[in-house]
Amino acid sequence: MLVSYFINTNLKKLISRIRRCSRLVVKGEDPESLHDTRVAIRRTMTILSTLTDIYHKYYVNSIRKGLKNFFTETGSLRDEEVILGILSDITLSDENNAVFT
Repeated sequence: MLVSYFINTNLKKLISRIRRCSRLVVKGEDPESLHDTRVAIRRTMTILSTLTDIYHKYYVNSIRKGLKNFFTETGSLRDEEVILGILSDITLSDENNAVFT
C-alpha cells in the first residue's frame, strides 16, 4: 500500500467525522458531539502537520489554518458546555453554602 493512499484514506475518514459530528452539534442531538468534533479537528491538524514534505506546504497550511479557526471558534462553546455541566452539579443548600453533588 502506498503511503499517500493510507494518508488520504485516513484524512478522508477524519474529515467525514468532523462533518458528521458538526451536524450533530447543530442539531443538538448528542451532548458529546462538540467534544468529538474538536477531537477530530485536533487529530486532523496533527496529521496535516506531518505532511508538508509530501504535499505542497501552502495547501496543507491553508487547510490547517481553516481547521484551527474552526477549532478556536468552537472553544468558547465548549467552555460554556463544561461550565454548565459543573454548575448543574452544584446545589444550593442555603444562601451561603453551595454543595457539589
